[in-house]
Amino acid sequence: MATFPQKTLRIIDANLDRATEGLRVLEDIARFALDSEPISQELKALRHSLHQAFDEVKFELISSRDSPGDVGRGSAFPKEPAESLVETVVANSRRVAQSMRTIEEILRSTDTKTCAVDAEGVRFRVYALEKELVSELSRKLNRALVGRLYVSADSQETFYKALDMEPSAIQLNPSGQSRTDFWELAVECRDICAEKKILFLIGERIDVAAAVKADGVVIGRDSLPVKVIRELLGLKSLIGFVARDASEATTAQDAGVDFLIDAGVNGISEWETPELPVIKTC
Repeated sequence: MATFPQKTLRIIDANLDRATEGLRVLEDIARFALDSEPISQELKALRHSLHQAFDEVKFELISSRDSPGDVGRGSAFPKEPAESLVETVVANSRRVAQSMRTIEEILRSTDTKTCAVDAEGVRFRVYALEKELVSELSRKLNRALVGRLYVSADSQETFYKALDMEPSAIQLNPSGQSRTDFWELAVECRDICAEKKILFLIGERIDVAAAVKADGVVIGRDSLPVKVIRELLGLKSLIGFVARDASEATTAQDAGVDFLIDAGVNGISEWETPELPVIKTC
């Protein structure tokens, strides 16, 4: 690696530290909060790749460091406490991305022609991993609510009866209504659920779920692919699957659904799904 000009070493050092520290926070969240080996391993690999990219000048970087004399050390803005791990992910992802952008621009401004780090590539990969982590964390919190008390309704009357049970999640099914009538009912029910902090899910009709910004949708074997539905509904949306047997349950789990509804004659309750809530009745 070519030698960096002295005046740029402090900039690279500070931003390299910020980037690798942020990656470590994201890595630990993926590892311990999500138990996601693929995401945590990728973040670990990114972190190590940054250290290795500047390994030849690591002593020059350390020597350039002047923490006591850093004029920007005292922050003019107090740090706000994060209300959730989702906010922590967003904050640290932006920390990494901004640091990598600085390193990218500094490398362009020097006479250094060769560098082992693809700063732009790291930055764009972090954007994608941020999206994945936010989605996984948000849905993990909601999956816990689904497993507490899940009830279903198919009319205004049955919806209000369901509310009396103080559920954690309600699924509203179309049951023969026209699309317009069902949408109007869904809007009313969504607002009530939002006020009472109850998860609100739509049965079958993905378009209505998207239109009313429901917390999720429940599908069957003839529905659109899970990946397509998730793109339509957004990062936080849950996708439930009505499974009639263990084979359908396995297929749905592999496709990435968030929970299963046991609707089979013989049932799937004995089927072991440690990663997914299984609801006996809908």
